Order: sequence, then structure tokens, then C-alpha cells
Amino acid sequence: MKVAFATQDLKHVDAHFGWAKNIAIYEVGPEGHRFIEAIQFGGDLTEDGNEDKLAPKIEAIRDCAILYVAAIGGSGAARVVASKIHPMKVLQPEPIDELCVKLETVLKGSPPPWLRKLLAKDPERTVDFETEGTRMGDTSEVTPAPAAAEPPFLKELVKIWRAQDSHGAWEGKEDLDLLESYVLDKHKRRALPIVGNPDPETTWRLELFFHAVALSIEKATGVMISPMLKMHNEGFGRIVLIGGRLVVVSKQLRDVHRFGFDHFSDLADQGDKFVNSGVEMIRKFPEVANY
Repeated sequence: MKVAFATQDLKHVDAHFGWAKNIAIYEVGPEGHRFIEAIQFGGDLTEDGNEDKLAPKIEAIRDCAILYVAAIGGSGAARVVASKIHPMKVLQPEPIDELCVKLETVLKGSPPPWLRKLLAKDPERTVDFETEGTRMGDTSEVTPAPAAAEPPFLKELVKIWRAQDSHGAWEGKEDLDLLESYVLDKHKRRALPIVGNPDPETTWRLELFFHAVALSIEKATGVMISPMLKMHNEGFGRIVLIGGRLVVVSKQLRDVHRFGFDHFSDLADQGDKFVNSGVEMIRKFPEVANY
């Protein structure tokens, strides 16, 4: 099977997926590994909210089963998983050769279910990780996530959350347990202070919510969506989702400190509302969205 490595020096996994100057691709099997090619990426690779920069990299690794990175953003991880590629994050720079040897050892022994399924198929294709679990982590056994979050938007949001799990800490958690932090009744929200900067975890949950909206719109329309968030210190700001040259969703934010929903059904309904609004906007102005 083909394995991709985000690397700056072509020797170590030492790069953020979005900023990586090189993607090294290897063929790895139980009997050994071999280098296939290194794909270079030029231009401005710094983070600026333009997720179109990820498209060439997603295309470059489309035949790979696994992607090793030093870091990866939430939206990038979701798009990698949506391409049926399993993202793996290292805690510190690691030699590519050593990672290949470790993977060989796993393949020689008792591979986890998703790897066994992969080996039984055409090695040029990847396994359907959506049915085998979508967390990002090590090569330990991946447990399918319980199908408790039935609404389509919640399923998309769960995928993005599981893609953040670099160490498998949430492997035993059910879907709705992962999303529980989104549920705050009115009394709990009012008890939260709105002075100073919002809690970073709250801002992170907000970003993942709109990443799920963006990915859902992408799947429905085929138009690549880039989220852009601008937040002021007091919890005021705006998030926009852009497709081509079209603003498909624009939401003014206030009191982000209290971001949450009364029930899971409200979370799903609000997500669907943003998704439907974005899809409708693209269908109304397709030329601008596909510019």
C-alpha cells in the first residue's frame, strides 16, 4: 500500500500538512518498503485561511492509504478522512524509514481490522475508513464509532471531532458523548462570564462546527469551501464560508463565550440551516461559486 509523509527535509515527518514543502510517498508492505516519489509544493504555504492550497496535496495523495503528519488542521483532517485516507500524527519529528519499519512490523503481525481489510483489497485503493472509524492516531486497532448521532450534520461533525483524536483518547466514547460540550441550557449559558477573551476550547468547538458546515456544503455541491474566522477579544466577530468568489455563509458572532445549544436536536437543526443556506446560495450563483 502507498503511504504519504509530510516532510520538509525528505527524511523526517516534521511538517504541518498545509505548510509541508514536500510529500514523500512510499510503498510499504510486510516484506519491506521502497521510496516511490517526492512531490514538491512551492509558493506561499503559510496559513492564511485559503484552503484551496490544500487541493493539490489532497490530489497528490489520493492513492495513499495513510498520511503521516506532524500537525494538521481540523478542516484539513476532515478532508483527508473524506478522501478515505487515514491521517496519523507524530508527537515529534520521526524518521520516515523508522515509521515504515514500524508499519512493516504491524503488517507482519496481527494488523488492526482496517489494515486487514486494506490488504485484502487492491493495494492501489484505500479502505473505507468511514465504516472502520475515522479517528487520527496510531496503528492500534480502530473501533467503529457507535451510530448514535443519526442526523447527517451530526455525523459529519463527529467525523471531524474523531479526526482530532491524535492519541485515541476518545476511542471508547460514543458519538453523542463527543458532542456533549455543545449542549448548554439557558441557565448554564447565562452563568458563563462574557468579559475578556472566550475560552480557547469554546472557540475550537465553534470552528469545528463551521468546518462541519463547510464540508457538508462541499459534499452537496462539489464546490470547495474555505472557512474564515475573525474574532475580537470580547467574543465578537464574524465567520464566513467562501466558495470560489462567493460568500456562501456569513454569520455575525457575539458572546462567543456562551456558544452552545439547548439540545442535540438544536445543534443538528442549526447546522442543517447553515448547510441548506450555503447550498441554496451556490445554486443561485453557480458561476461565482465556480469562478
